[in-house]
Amino acid sequence: MDNKAFEYLYLHANSIATLGFLRGMARLIAMPLPTEPTPGMIAFAEAIEHQMQHPETFNWSAFEGMDQDADEATRRREEAIASGLPFFDQQVVMTEDDEEEGEMPDIARYLARAQAALVPLAPRIIDSFARVDHVALAAALATLPADLPPLTAALSPAGLERWIELYESNHEGLCKVVEETRRPEPAL
Repeated sequence: MDNKAFEYLYLHANSIATLGFLRGMARLIAMPLPTEPTPGMIAFAEAIEHQMQHPETFNWSAFEGMDQDADEATRRREEAIASGLPFFDQQVVMTEDDEEEGEMPDIARYLARAQAALVPLAPRIIDSFARVDHVALAAALATLPADLPPLTAALSPAGLERWIELYESNHEGLCKVVEETRRPEPAL
């Protein structure tokens, strides 16, 4: 992958992650709250109560390695901050004037902002390209559907929306591409 292809991938992966999150939040806000607890809510509350009453039976195995993962994430975040390079989320910002609470974000407007941020983001993109795991990224890119426009070239808003929809469906390969691309620049 060359620098230009990674530049597009960087913009698109960050946009997909952010817009996927914003769209999920909009759906959550629009979702009506149940007036009565559902059976699933009741079962969840009962399980939490049981755990609190019997902590000796709690299965801690799900948390194994979390300290190491947290330490690694903290180290990467500190390195990214210490570099003094601009972050994607600092350069591509949705303001309160852009969207009403609960509305879906405007993909065309967001994509235009991401493209306009290329100049200030250039040092961060170069740094990310140097530090990304190219082998893992190439393996993840190889799992993507061939019928979608490439993430490593310019996308239209409609093309980006197709990728966001795939991301929202938890496509394993796309989630890995987004993760690997964003790894050198951990979220603040």
